[in-house]
Amino acid sequence: MSIVTIEFMMLNGGFKLNVGEPNVNGEGLYGDLVRCLHNPGSAEPWKTATPELKLSMAQLVAKYGKLLPALHRLNKKIQAMNIGEKFLVAENMPSDTSERSKLEALVEVLNQHDVSQVKVEWEKRTNEMKNFVGELLQSYNIFTPRFDIRITLGNVKKDDRECRFCSGTLASGSLFTKVAHAVPEALGNKTLILGDECDICNKYFGDSVEPHLIESFDIYRAFLGVRGKNGLPHLKYPGAEITHHEGIPVIIAKKIEFTESSISVDLGGSRKLTPAKLYRALCKITLSVLDEKHLIGLEDTVAWIRNDQPSVALPKVGTNILPVKNDDPQLSVAVFIRKNDDYTLPHIVTEFRFGWFVYVYILPFSRLDKQGFTSDTEFERFWSFFPMYCQTKNWTFEDLHSTKEITIKDSINVKNNSQNGTKPIDDADKQLEI
Repeated sequence: MSIVTIEFMMLNGGFKLNVGEPNVNGEGLYGDLVRCLHNPGSAEPWKTATPELKLSMAQLVAKYGKLLPALHRLNKKIQAMNIGEKFLVAENMPSDTSERSKLEALVEVLNQHDVSQVKVEWEKRTNEMKNFVGELLQSYNIFTPRFDIRITLGNVKKDDRECRFCSGTLASGSLFTKVAHAVPEALGNKTLILGDECDICNKYFGDSVEPHLIESFDIYRAFLGVRGKNGLPHLKYPGAEITHHEGIPVIIAKKIEFTESSISVDLGGSRKLTPAKLYRALCKITLSVLDEKHLIGLEDTVAWIRNDQPSVALPKVGTNILPVKNDDPQLSVAVFIRKNDDYTLPHIVTEFRFGWFVYVYILPFSRLDKQGFTSDTEFERFWSFFPMYCQTKNWTFEDLHSTKEITIKDSINVKNNSQNGTKPIDDADKQLEI
């Protein structure tokens, strides 16, 4: 039986449902779902969340939930909608990012304006997008994996898995018993799982590569209380420690200097970092979240990430600290995949965000690139093409090609704000609540 994919585009995120094709009499799950979503007396191409729709969806789940468990997740999203909320449903939603962005804008406009204003407001919104990122969306598709639900990327069934980093399979002796996180669990990812990563590669990355990224965020993780595999971070330094007390980050240190404008904490310690391994850890995230079809041409990239090699020239990595809203996700990944033959632009670019910290980097060694983007001219052409980056100030461009280990001294500097509750405990040890 053929499978039909029905996609829902909503304010609270999209959803894809794979169902069997309808029979000639319109019976079965497909037919019942179409009838469930039908708005009697409405000619609009969009759907509206009504009490009747929510009831019909609950009845559909009761009838077919065991046959198609994904219906439960769809029902949960529909039940969470506000009455009157508009959404789109189609069998053939466009995969091209520029076209999808127009439909996403339509959903927003439908739920922000009266129906009589939708056409004008939608045209206004799409023109604004075209003026800002129109050229970008003509050259790149954008993929942003979700972290709000548990998703296994790659093959769900172990029998079908082939490690995307070493090509190992069960038949060749590889095991897939460990849960491999597409983004390190220590950075707060509990839901985005990579099926196609064998136990040996998982251990290699966890022991040798990913710590260089994770430890760069140690202090920030401790401040935010981000839970990793071993719970909340509790950092100990020769002259200080960072912990949590009832949800509040606390620094206990021997040396805290207070001025009218800032507070400085000498942690008395340092850590080791290999720049190239930090870059490889970032690129490993990209290779983990990509759909399997996009791995073609990245064989040299995979080999570079999976094996320790001598230093090679790499594109610079853009870094910035950008404030986020309280309701913004703590962790996000956006992958830009070039869809034309403009070789002055890199094949794949990734934006990785952890809290306030942003990394923008090129995936190196793609066989679909014809230049390395290591020269200033090549890099500046790439950077100027992304308006959301080149029009933002205070970027730092890091050269992370070196395979030599360096030492970094950790310290903390914050603005002195009396409302933060800063309070010295005694002359020897001081405690700072951030």
